[in-house]
Amino acid sequence: MKRGYSYLEGVEELLCSLRQNNYEMYEMIEDKLQISRYLSWTFCSCKNGKRKPDPDFYLNALEHLEVDPANCIFVDDRTKNVEA
Repeated sequence: MKRGYSYLEGVEELLCSLRQNNYEMYEMIEDKLQISRYLSWTFCSCKNGKRKPDPDFYLNALEHLEVDPANCIFVDDRTKNVEA
């Protein structure tokens, strides 16, 4: 599956430049795509300090949404995150 992913031309250079200038990818994506207009919530490790597959990441989301884990569906492109 990893072989199916590759950078578009110029993306690696852009990522390096953003990192050197302390720009968070989440902010760039939100600024460009405005994903939050479709969601009443977002969860990002750069904002909450927790990363998948750490169980605290998921527990924090459940607490914020005030839902029971049995009533949730989680979708991710990485098997280890889904298994967590």
